[in-house]
Amino acid sequence: MQTPDIISATLAVLTFIGIIVALGLGVWSIRESRNWQKISYKDKLMSEVIDWALEVLKTWLSHTIIDLPTLEKATKDFKSIRSHQIIIMRNLEIELAVLENRGQYLQDMVSPLGNQLQNAFVDLMDSLYKDIASCAKYRKNFAKTRNVKDFTSLLNKWDEEKRHTYNETKCISRIIREATNIRTKGII
Repeated sequence: MQTPDIISATLAVLTFIGIIVALGLGVWSIRESRNWQKISYKDKLMSEVIDWALEVLKTWLSHTIIDLPTLEKATKDFKSIRSHQIIIMRNLEIELAVLENRGQYLQDMVSPLGNQLQNAFVDLMDSLYKDIASCAKYRKNFAKTRNVKDFTSLLNKWDEEKRHTYNETKCISRIIREATNIRTKGII
């Protein structure tokens, strides 16, 4: 074999090795890119779940009921206070329904990610459904009241019922905890 043939054969082998290495790096790069996309998707989804859970909590806490001393002082303006409370109840009912719809979408999206998160979602969605029904019931009952005493009594019942949101807060905590666990599994 002559020197040019050896050089040509060596260059051919090196070119072939270079092509194999380039293909290997390309495949590795594609796999890594897909892994990062999966991690990024999970991270965004879990961020959305946490934001939604906090929005549910904020909605529950932000709708305050008229304080009873103010109500008792305003007996002359009973009808406007009653109308105002009915509007508050309707707004809360609508906000909770919107959150329930968004929660249903998120629940479907996270269902393959773990039973713990799914169970927390089911519990919170049940609570949301019950709260929407409760808002509708109290709103209708507020409209039927004819005097301050009945209205105050009904308002006290609603206020007492609303104070028992411990279960909802527990569900929200579970959702946030599980979403954070899922979120950090891919990173750590």
